[in-house]
Amino acid sequence: MLIGYTPQHWLAPPQVQLQGGQWLTADQGAACVDGQPARVARYRASGAATLILTLPAATAIGIVAVLGLRGVAPGAHITAAAGGRSASAQVVQFADGSLGAYLRIEGASAGTTVTLTLPAGTVDVGEIAALPVVEVEIERDWSVERIDPSDVLRTRGAGRVGLRRRAYRVIEVTLCAAHIADVRGGGLAAGIDWEQLAEVMLGDRRVIVIPRAAPAADLQRTALYGIARMQPIQHVSGNWYRSGLSAEEVPAA
Repeated sequence: MLIGYTPQHWLAPPQVQLQGGQWLTADQGAACVDGQPARVARYRASGAATLILTLPAATAIGIVAVLGLRGVAPGAHITAAAGGRSASAQVVQFADGSLGAYLRIEGASAGTTVTLTLPAGTVDVGEIAALPVVEVEIERDWSVERIDPSDVLRTRGAGRVGLRRRAYRVIEVTLCAAHIADVRGGGLAAGIDWEQLAEVMLGDRRVIVIPRAAPAADLQRTALYGIARMQPIQHVSGNWYRSGLSAEEVPAA
């Protein structure tokens, strides 16, 4: 499983600059990086638009999410470049009807900018997340559940009245038993380990969780943007440990 995480040393969100178009919302693109995909920034561009993210610190980016798009059609082309590497993807319609794409960038070196090419037109962008990635092994029995928080009541005459709320997904995984090096010895990518991963998930830090990164269609459908929590890290025996992870989606509009 791939986990994109917000580094602890990022003390502010990335800054956004638009080239080849103009912002139509007063936030000037800040809504793209506020962690709320349901809140959008709108731009207008006669040709392909270029968005440049300036990161809070030099980081090797491994995954980019472009979520909550409106004004584009499925199949529209998106590219992302960071740290000397690039990736491309087509806009897809997710199961909840929202539009977006996840772009996996492999082998990028640490850098301070991420450049994206987005479609022309009058386009709403809910969220752009560019994060470093760590890979952890998980058991086969992971699960995904759709949570519907809507309130549905019955009137005195047995009629139905309710308040519809936005549904969201919850992914539950069990991590494979891991050696102490992966647990608290910095044995994962970029010197991170389970304990550090649990730490960067605290508070309201955003993550991207991808249970199946291949094939590409599964990456798009299983990826989740939101928050996550590590379960207690349990000692199994000797230098071996086990844990789990629960991720909760922050959906786009």
